[in-house]
Formats: sequence, C-alpha cells, structure tokens
Amino acid sequence: WCAGQIPFPLNREEMQAFLERDAAEWGTRACMAEMDDGQPFGFFCYSVNPAGASAFLKFILLDPGQRGKGLGTELLQLVTRQMFDRKNGFDGRRILTVQLNVFDINEAALRCYCKAGFREDARQPEVFAHGAQRWGRCHMTAWDPETENAQGEADIIRELYSLRDEKYAAFQRKLIPTLEKGRIIGVRTPQLRAMAKRLAGQPEGEEFLRDLPHYYFEENQLHAFLIGEEKNFDVCVKQTEAFLPCVDNWATCDQLSPKVFSGHRRELLACIRRWIGSDRVYTIRFGLGMLMRYFLDEDFQSSYLRLAAGVVSEEYYVNMMIAWYFATALARQYEAAIPFIEQGILPEWTHNKTIRKALESNRISSQKKEYLRTLQKKTVPATK
Repeated sequence: WCAGQIPFPLNREEMQAFLERDAAEWGTRACMAEMDDGQPFGFFCYSVNPAGASAFLKFILLDPGQRGKGLGTELLQLVTRQMFDRKNGFDGRRILTVQLNVFDINEAALRCYCKAGFREDARQPEVFAHGAQRWGRCHMTAWDPETENAQGEADIIRELYSLRDEKYAAFQRKLIPTLEKGRIIGVRTPQLRAMAKRLAGQPEGEEFLRDLPHYYFEENQLHAFLIGEEKNFDVCVKQTEAFLPCVDNWATCDQLSPKVFSGHRRELLACIRRWIGSDRVYTIRFGLGMLMRYFLDEDFQSSYLRLAAGVVSEEYYVNMMIAWYFATALARQYEAAIPFIEQGILPEWTHNKTIRKALESNRISSQKKEYLRTLQKKTVPATK
C-alpha cells in the first residue's frame, strides 16, 4: 500500500497520523475531490518546492465505483491547471512543473496520467518488493502548457533560489510592502545584474524576456536589468512597453533604466509623453522617472515642468515621484522650478513632500533651503 508508507488495511487514525507527519516534513497538503452534489470521489496530496518551481502529487486515489468515467483524468487536469495559474500561483508560489511517481505495473494509472498531460521521463526498475514480485517506479512530469520556455524559466528560478539570502529577503519585504512576502526570494542586486549580463543576447535570455508575466520579484528585477542591456533603441522600447504593464512595485519601476535611452532623447521624449498619459501607476511613475533622468540638464525645457505638474493622481507612488522630480528640478533648474512652489501649483501633499526632499538635498544651498521652508503649506485641521 503506497510502497509500504501507509499501513494496510487503512484506518482513520493511522491515515491522519501519516498525513500529519508528511505535512510536518514536506509541507504536504491533503485534498478531497467532490462531485457537484458534495459526494467525495477522489483524494490526493501535494507538496510544493518553490526552489524548483515544482509541485509533487502523491497518494492519488479514486473511488473504485467511479472509475471508467474519466473523472481521474478530469481531476488531474483541473489540479494542474490551477497549479499553473500564472495570475494566482499555487500556495503563493510559481509552479512550472507538476510531478508524480507511479508503479510501472499500474497500467491504468499510467494511461490516466498520460491523458491528463503527464509524460514519462525516468524509470527505476525493481525499487519495491511485494511478495515474490519486484516493482519498478515511473517518474512523470507535466509542464506548464502556457509557458513556451518552462524548462528555462525553471532553471532561472532554481538559480535565483541558490543565491537566496534570507536576511536580505526580510529587509526587502519591509521596503516593498505592496508585494506578498512569498514573492520575494532575497537575491542581491549585484548578483541579479551579473545574471542579466550573462543572459543578455543568449537564447535563454530572449525567451525569458518573452515569458511574461513573472511571479517572483527577482524575476522582474532580472527582466528589468536584461532590458537595460539591450543596445537597439526600437527593440528596447518594444521590450519596455511589453514589460511595463507587469511592473507592480516601485523598486522594479525605478531600476528599469535602459542605457540605450541616453543616445535617443528626441525619440524617448515621445515615449515619455505616452507613458505619463497612461492609467497604470508604475507606467506613469516610470515616465516621470525618465523625464527626471534625461531632461533636467542640457536638454531641459520649462515645458517639461508643466508636463510633470499636469499629472493628476491619487496614487502614492505617482505623487512621490512627482515630488522627487520637482525636488531634483529645484537642484538642477532652480529658477525655472521655484515658481511652481511659490505659486502653489502642486497639490498640498506633493508640494510639501517636494520641499522636504529638497531640504535633504546636498545640491541646494542653505540660503535656498531657508527660503523653501517659508513656502511650506500648513494643513488646517478640519473643524466639526
């Protein structure tokens, strides 16, 4: 019975004890499959290995009275489909492969697994003795059908986990509170940049760029750094605009900074106007960041200040970038930027945040900082 792992015949207490031990050792979860009327017809367990982006199915049982109706195949297809769901992950993890083991003499189960999309990839002969017989084991795998480069992506996730620093992960989770904790592995930026340099221009790097959306924060960081290595401006813009809808945090947004943009500022400006006009938080923030990076020095025009001031949003990460932009403008283009503060053109929160950030700058003189302090808006408490 299950290669001797569960005593035969089954009883409730021994089964419960076994499941509790397996859960403690492997994080295994037990599931029951029900008919539409609530009648149980199947059972399975699974565990997740986030470092391998894989799940493992075990102890798959079907009510003998329900066999021959296609329910086993339907159950397995439903389970794998949910595990491969890119939007939600499974147990908060990215799953690219679902694996299982089956005795090679169990031909009915082998046919069922093949129909459900599993493929045999290894056999171990005579791994279990049953009386006078010796049975072999067949290992089977189902790959995410929506991921063209599932094998390559799994390899990248395994490499990211090999570089994991749990203390750094805890630090990152505090800095990026908008992301679920399980999506942050904990890989340092220099290591991600080194991976990007190695993958840039390689087939696996190109496949990774096409494989969107990603699940882990570090995958998005790696994606941003890979785009940064692209030397063709038109290709880089195309890659950037494919990626921007998938950016879901300020860190990835701010570290997406393609090197090739600096040599194509005229063309870049048209893109910036498009990005700033988006309805996506991090696309707007990215556009403002590029305006700040490339158009506050020799290519500066006062109309760009009005472009940034014209962004109206209730989003914290957009308004924080507007404040950052104007604080930087006060450092680089003071005479053009100060009227926006003197005239109170910016919303109150953004206005005051701009001044606070400017006061922290080493590029603004003490005399100008004293003047900026006098321009802070005082919030009037609401009266009953």
